[in-house]
Amino acid sequence: MSPARSTSVNLPSHGHLVAIDLGSNSFHSIIARLNRGAMQVLATHKERVRLASGLDDQHQLGDEAIERAMATLKRMAERFHGLDGARVRIVATHSLRQARNRQRFLRAAEAILGYPVEIISGHEEARLIYQGVAHTEQLSGRTLVVDIGGGSTELALGEGFELQQLSSHIMGCVSFSERYFSPRIDESAFQQARLAALQALEPVVSPFRRHGWHSARATSGTAAALREAVIALGHSDGLLTASRLAALRHHLISAGHWQQITLAGISDSRKPVIAGGLAILMAVQEALGVDGFEFAGAGLREGVLYEMDATMRHHDIRQRTRASLMARYNVDREHAGEVVRVALALWDQTAEHWELPANSRTLLEHAAWLHEIGLDINSKGVQRHSAYILANCDLPGFNQNEQQLLATLVRCHRKRFKRDEFRDQPGYCARIQRRLSRLLRLAVVLNLARQPGYVPRFEVRVHGRRMVLRLPSAWLANRELVSADLAREAAFLASAELELRWQALATDNPELDADEHRSESDD
Repeated sequence: MSPARSTSVNLPSHGHLVAIDLGSNSFHSIIARLNRGAMQVLATHKERVRLASGLDDQHQLGDEAIERAMATLKRMAERFHGLDGARVRIVATHSLRQARNRQRFLRAAEAILGYPVEIISGHEEARLIYQGVAHTEQLSGRTLVVDIGGGSTELALGEGFELQQLSSHIMGCVSFSERYFSPRIDESAFQQARLAALQALEPVVSPFRRHGWHSARATSGTAAALREAVIALGHSDGLLTASRLAALRHHLISAGHWQQITLAGISDSRKPVIAGGLAILMAVQEALGVDGFEFAGAGLREGVLYEMDATMRHHDIRQRTRASLMARYNVDREHAGEVVRVALALWDQTAEHWELPANSRTLLEHAAWLHEIGLDINSKGVQRHSAYILANCDLPGFNQNEQQLLATLVRCHRKRFKRDEFRDQPGYCARIQRRLSRLLRLAVVLNLARQPGYVPRFEVRVHGRRMVLRLPSAWLANRELVSADLAREAAFLASAELELRWQALATDNPELDADEHRSESDD
C-alpha cells in the first residue's frame, strides 16, 4: 500500500460535507463546506489500496485486501469523526460490486466509519463522475468524460449539467495490468489488451459518436499519471493525443517490465498498473475517434460532494429517472398518482408507531409510482415484470441497495405475501421492509377500481402484526368489491401470520382506541 497523500487546512467545527470514494485502486476522502454559495474544499486524503487485486477467480475479497482497506478507513475516519454535524456519504465502486463476500467488508467498514457504505452501479458512478467534472471545470459545449479506475472504466457525455449518454465497462488499470502485462510489457500484450478493450466498447461506440462532442476530458489517477508522463516526454500542455500516447507505449515496451520504468511523472506506486491504464485509454481514443484528452482533476468524490447539498443540485436526478421509466413503459400516471396519495397517507399515520425511517417515505413514493411499469410487458405477473425492470435497468440517482429495495417492494405489491422475500439491508431491516410492503399493498388494493379520487379519507392504526383500517360507513356500504378485495388481501397476509382488519367509521372524525396504535417488533 502506498503512503497516504493528504492536504488540509484548519477545520472549523460545524457545517461540513464529507465524501469518501472506495475505489478499486485507491480510496479518497474529501472534506468541504459551503462558503457564500460556493464549495470550499478543506482537506483531501488518498491512499492506494488496490482492492481490485484482492479479488480472486471466485470474486472473493481476500483477507489481506480487506485488512489493507480497514487500516486505510481507520485513518480516514480520524479526519472527520471529530466534526460535529458533518454530513457524510460513502460510495463504493467496481470491486465491491463484484465481491461476493461484500457484506463482510461492509460490516467491518461501517463499524469503523459509523456511516453506511453505498455500492453504486457503474452507470451511477459514470453520472457522478461527470457531475464532479461539470461542477469544477469550465466546460464548453458537449463534453466527453472518461474515467479509468482500477477495475472499471466509465464514460459519460453531456452538456452543462445535462447528460446524454452513460456507460460502464469491466476493464481497469489494475485488472488489465494483471491480465495482460504480467510479467512483461511488450507489443503482443498491448495488442491483446487493445482488442479486449475495443470489444468491450463496441456496443456504445455508435450512440456516443451519434451525439458527438466538442471536447474530451480524462480523469482519475491513471489520467493524471499519463499526463505527467506526456509532460516528461516534452509536451508541456499535457494533452493526451494519439501520437503522444503511442510514444509512451513505445517507452513502456522498451522498459519491458514495470520495475524498469524510469519515466518521470510515473510514481513507483503507479508503475505496476500504468500499462493497463494506457492500453484502455488508447482503445477509447481509437474506438471513439477522440483527437486528444485534456486532464480533469475532479471525479467521483467531487460529484458525490456536490450532490450532498440541495442548494448545489441542478435537478432531482431521482425524479427524472422515475419520470423517464414511467414514460418508457407507458405508466398510467393518474392511477399511479392515486396509489401514491394513499400510500403516503398510510405512511404518515403509521410511521411513528412502526418506527419507519424518515427516508422510507420517499422510497415508498418511488415504489408506488413505479409499481406497474411491468404492465407494458404483460398484465399477468405484472409484479414480477416490474421488479425485473427495476432490478436490472440503470437507475441514475439510486444506489444498489436502494435499487434492490425498490425491486423488492414492487415484486411483493400483490398476490402472496412471502416473508422470506425481505432480507436485512443497510438502513432497512427486513421488518421495516415488510411494513413498507404492507402499506404499498393496501394502497394498491384500495385503488383497484382505478378511478380518480376513489379512496375517501380514512384512518389506519397498527398494533404489532395487526393493521386496522377504518373507512366511512356510507362509502364502504356501497362498495361490495372493496370488502371482497380487502378480504382477499387479509387472507394473503394471514398466510404470513399478519393481520388486516377493516371497519366502518361511526362518524367523520372518530377517536380511535389509544391502545390500537401501539407497535411491536415481532412482525
